[in-house]
Amino acid sequence: MNSSENVDDVRQQTDPFAIATLACALGSFVFLPIIFVPIGWLSAIISYYRLKENKNLKGKGIRLAGSILLIPSMIYLFYTLGML
Repeated sequence: MNSSENVDDVRQQTDPFAIATLACALGSFVFLPIIFVPIGWLSAIISYYRLKENKNLKGKGIRLAGSILLIPSMIYLFYTLGML
């Protein structure tokens, strides 16, 4: 058996909740922010704890980018609902 075959048996996978956070952030700009903003924040929170517990998952930057992109949509949502 070659040593190159056993280099890394554990693959790092991207957290699906991190991808969902970014998708919801982008969707909130185009479609209904009243649906995508809460789902995006919930998936960001879930992704945070999943990435904290499992070191084999990656996607911290994707989650962070999605969370940052959700902020303007959240402000717009609060403005249109009359909360600001």
